[in-house]
Amino acid sequence: MNSFVMAGLSALMLGAAFWVLFRKVLSPARGQIEIRRLRDFSAAQYRPMTRLLSEEDFLFLRRQPGYEAGIEKRLRAQRRRVFRAYLDSLTEEFQALHRAVRALIVNAPVDQPGLASAIVKQSLYFHFALAAIEFRLMLHVVGIGGVQVDVAPVVESVRQMQDQFLNLIPRPAAAVSS
Repeated sequence: MNSFVMAGLSALMLGAAFWVLFRKVLSPARGQIEIRRLRDFSAAQYRPMTRLLSEEDFLFLRRQPGYEAGIEKRLRAQRRRVFRAYLDSLTEEFQALHRAVRALIVNAPVDQPGLASAIVKQSLYFHFALAAIEFRLMLHVVGIGGVQVDVAPVVESVRQMQDQFLNLIPRPAAAVSS
């Protein structure tokens, strides 16, 4: 019976993670994003995500005088909210870059089917990695401890999409000196 309950709970959480993922994928774009912002994307701004859900801080908190489980519960919830805000921002960055690269490919003077195929694969990879993160977040919500949420794959996907974007945009002509 326990295995049936765990299987049902796992299926429910996986379904919820995919629902959140598809809601994000199908949501309308949130306005135009400047080319400068797309150029200036930096994976370093997402580095804090790697520690937000780390168990180290919670272990430290438990060892402190006056520790109460309610404090840890509130801190975990706050950290998840901040993590989700970072994740939403990262998703917006990826989607903006993906839209820009698609537009550049469509308007390119030469067909680039290999590049078009590569960005579709990159998009699939990003969204599967995002689904894995969402699933791990669901585990974190129900209190399954020690859940490591690795954001490196989604950050790397955004960085690779930015590389594609930078390779497609026209570069300013270099000044000619005599």
